[in-house]
Amino acid sequence: MDWVNVIQETLRYVEANLLTVTSPKEVALAVHVSVSYLQTSFPMITGFSIGEYIRNRRLYLAAMELLEKAPATRLAGKGKLFSSETRFREIPRFAKDTLEDLSGTPFMELAKSGLYGVSVGETDAVLNAEGKPWLSDYSEEEAKEIAFAENFLYFLGAEVKDDEVPEGMSVIELPETMWAKFRCKDDSVKGLQDLRIYIFCEWLLDNDEYDLVGEYNTEFYDVPNEDGKGTHHEIWMPVRRK
Repeated sequence: MDWVNVIQETLRYVEANLLTVTSPKEVALAVHVSVSYLQTSFPMITGFSIGEYIRNRRLYLAAMELLEKAPATRLAGKGKLFSSETRFREIPRFAKDTLEDLSGTPFMELAKSGLYGVSVGETDAVLNAEGKPWLSDYSEEEAKEIAFAENFLYFLGAEVKDDEVPEGMSVIELPETMWAKFRCKDDSVKGLQDLRIYIFCEWLLDNDEYDLVGEYNTEFYDVPNEDGKGTHHEIWMPVRRK
C-alpha cells in the first residue's frame, strides 16, 4: 500500500470511529501498517499528527452538536481596550484586578449567576454608565486612534435587567443569534487560550457549514461540570449557515 492510500484509509477509519478511537496504534493496525510509518506519513499530507487530527475533529463535532440559538442578553460590567498582540498576557490580569476591585459590590452578586468575558470589535455597541457610546469617554482624537488601531474591547460582565445595572457599570447587549459553543478541556487560563487559537486558526478555516457573524465572541467562566465535580470554561462564537 503506498502512502497516499495509507492516508486515505487512515482518514476513513478515523472518521468512522472518531468518538471511540484511542491511539495511533489502533489506527495503524486497522490500516495494516506500522505505527512509525503512519506517524511519519500522516503529517506529511495533513500537517497534523494523528492525535492532533483526532482532537481537532472531535472539537469541531462538539461545536456542531452544541449549536444553540439564544435570546438577546444584557450585560453590565467593566471594559478595557487590548492589543491583539498582548491580549493573552494582559486580559487575565485585567479580569483578576477587576474582580478584586469589585469584591463586595452588587456586581459580585450578579456574577454568581454567570460571569461573561466578551470580546467586541464594534466598540460603539457598548454603552458607558451614562448610557452613551463607550467611546464618548475618550476625546475625539483618541476615539479616531482607537477606531483604526489593531485592538478590541474586552468586557467582563454579568447578566442584568434594565433596572439592575449597578452604579458606574458600562452596559452591552449581545444580540439574539445562533452560537457555536466550544468547551474548554479544563478551567485553566492556558486551556482557554489554546482553545481560542484553535477556533480562529483552524476551525473557522476548515468548516464549510458556518460563517462567523457579528462583532462579538463570548467566554463563559467556571461553568459547572455535568458530574457536579469541578468547572470548565466555554467559548461561544456567533454563527450562521453559509
